[in-house]
Amino acid sequence: MRMEAVKPQAPSDSVDFFMCALREAGCADQAQGLQERLYALLAKEALLFAKGDSSLTVEAAEAVLRSLCFTIGLYLKPYGLNAATELLKSVPFEELLGRGRDAIRVHVTTARERYSALMALLFQTHNRAFCDTVSTALPAFFKRYDALQAAHEIPCLIDYPLSSPVTGLSGIEYISEFLFRLLMETRFLSAFPKSALESLWRGCCVDPKEQIVNLFEPVFYNAVGRLLLEKDPLPLDLPIAAQQTLMERLKRLPSKVRSDAFHEAATALCQKLFPGTKDAELPSFLHAACDELHKRLEATPDLPGPFTAFPTEGRAKPEVLLKLKPPMPDEALRALIEEMQTCRFLSDKLLMLDREVSSVADWLEVVPLCFSMEEYPSVFSRMEPQELAIVARIMSQDSDRPLAQWEEAFFRYLQTLSKAAPL
Repeated sequence: MRMEAVKPQAPSDSVDFFMCALREAGCADQAQGLQERLYALLAKEALLFAKGDSSLTVEAAEAVLRSLCFTIGLYLKPYGLNAATELLKSVPFEELLGRGRDAIRVHVTTARERYSALMALLFQTHNRAFCDTVSTALPAFFKRYDALQAAHEIPCLIDYPLSSPVTGLSGIEYISEFLFRLLMETRFLSAFPKSALESLWRGCCVDPKEQIVNLFEPVFYNAVGRLLLEKDPLPLDLPIAAQQTLMERLKRLPSKVRSDAFHEAATALCQKLFPGTKDAELPSFLHAACDELHKRLEATPDLPGPFTAFPTEGRAKPEVLLKLKPPMPDEALRALIEEMQTCRFLSDKLLMLDREVSSVADWLEVVPLCFSMEEYPSVFSRMEPQELAIVARIMSQDSDRPLAQWEEAFFRYLQTLSKAAPL
């Protein structure tokens, strides 16, 4: 029986989408002609980039090429892969580039509108990562973004982690989607009393001001949890006894029934917090968050629930967890690493790290293998100064070799602390 060729799945990133469409278009004996058209466009744009200078570094030429691919890909992507390949064959690349730049201007306008809406909420928090992202990083992006020659780049450093990270996007697409999700999270948070928010964050963080944590997730989880217990969501507190009751009920429910219960709670939340609203964006966002909550409980049924109790007398600083203890047996360590690598939720991985890892040797094995570059700051921000000093001292004993990525991230984190509280 003849097997049909499997069509490639269209990538979400505009650069990758353009390259995929170009390969598809080139399959019809047009590869050489398409490449010549692309290189001719690159030569023209590179000359503009070099401001008339005939020399251009390889790195600069590659950056210009990626910017061109991003811009054209951004325009083509809404048409789908099949239509995009036909457009590549029939429309001059210079015209596609112009249309792409028009699309970038639309995305920039949308992103600015979302940023203005975010600022209009007047949401206040002491969390440094949130404040720095909103007041410094995002304005820096709009000031530095080069839509002509670096359209694919994100010229700012964003520290604040979303509950659902943006993946597979770059350039203005990334920023616009990041702002949309941040706006939805912040709109939700703005509906709760400030005192309840601060009490909840003190319950789930050692230092809500300095830790790099998502502020929306614990609030949303507790609000859903209180509704499932038929309580008013606004106070937010879920004492330990209430959490145990809720988790027992949830674990007894079939998966589909449990998922439906979360979505019913999300609908009730919208009606309670935003009565009369006709906006479909926030309800849709909250229902997507319910799906993530359900997946989290399905993936980690043996972990404590993701709910938080208010601290009764403030939150005490934990004793140092990392000590020069013997490492756990190799088999147990491998099992832990495998479990953490399959876990999709940062908060659950952090919980497993706190619960299972108590020796420096194990920590040095687990962290590089189980966390990403974006997640390292959340790991480091949970550590006490003594723990940071232990890890730094051990790393400095092998200073002749090049630093791994996680080690570079670790020392960058230490540098951010050095001005305020040097080790």
